Amino acid sequence: MEQLAWLLDRLIPLGRRWGIGLDALLGLIPGLGDIAGGLISSMIIFHAHRSGLPRPTLLRMVANVAIDSALGSIPLVGDIFDIAWQANSRNLELYRQAIRGERRTSRDTAFLLVLLAAVVVMIAVPILLAIWAVQHFWRW
Repeated sequence: MEQLAWLLDRLIPLGRRWGIGLDALLGLIPGLGDIAGGLISSMIIFHAHRSGLPRPTLLRMVANVAIDSALGSIPLVGDIFDIAWQANSRNLELYRQAIRGERRTSRDTAFLLVLLAAVVVMIAVPILLAIWAVQHFWRW
């Protein structure tokens, strides 16, 4: 699992902390690259599930890969995001902490709630702005 995370996130080192991995390189292929990267990343989550990690931690791992795949699909900016986010290294660290018993699931639950709130806001704001615009600028 460590080798997979290294391959996906840090295949070509950029200093001590950063690297370009297969995930970022696959992301250069429009459309299919980020899907392929997400599918390969799910192998770490599958292994974590089989190891019996708590559900909130597994959901956080899924959220990390979803964020990486969704934002990574944005042309050019997403490729830079793929290098910076490194979802697989994050998920490997979550796995290690959970196996050692150092991971509190309350932190994962809080992360998921904040993420859910952000998604609700990102959906609600454009809808509310559209309703406001129709009411103020489009008189029947």
